[in-house]
Amino acid sequence: MRKANQRDKREQLELPSLGNSTKFWDFKIFPRTYKKWEKMNQKDKIVAGIIGITHVMALGAPFCFTPWAAKMCFWGYVLRVGAITTSYHRQLTHKSFKTPKWLEHTLAIPAVLAVQGHPIEWCSNHRHHHVHCDKEVDPHSPYDGFYWSHMGWLF
Repeated sequence: MRKANQRDKREQLELPSLGNSTKFWDFKIFPRTYKKWEKMNQKDKIVAGIIGITHVMALGAPFCFTPWAAKMCFWGYVLRVGAITTSYHRQLTHKSFKTPKWLEHTLAIPAVLAVQGHPIEWCSNHRHHHVHCDKEVDPHSPYDGFYWSHMGWLF
């Protein structure tokens, strides 16, 4: 039987290098903690603000509902999820296919609008996830719970 991940009972870890790749920033794996607003860095505050504002605006949706708006919401969601899958995941992270730079950038724009982070950050994080999948240094380990593995790691 596997030992449960004890991420919330340890200090932050320096993420191991993936080899000869360039290190763009000081990337660390933090313990599973839920920070208060005062302890969040500026990036975390921006992401939390965008997500919070989106949810507050969603409270007004029943009062502004039109079939056209519902269709636009649906297609916007499909576009952003498709962009994350196609651009961030397949093209940039796994290099499954190549396109001209203008098309690569065009595909990445909706993914950026999905508030998943900068393309370089997202790809680095995902590559580390694949290399260290389900280990202590996995940036979004499923052993830390559903919320953490799907969304909590963004903060």
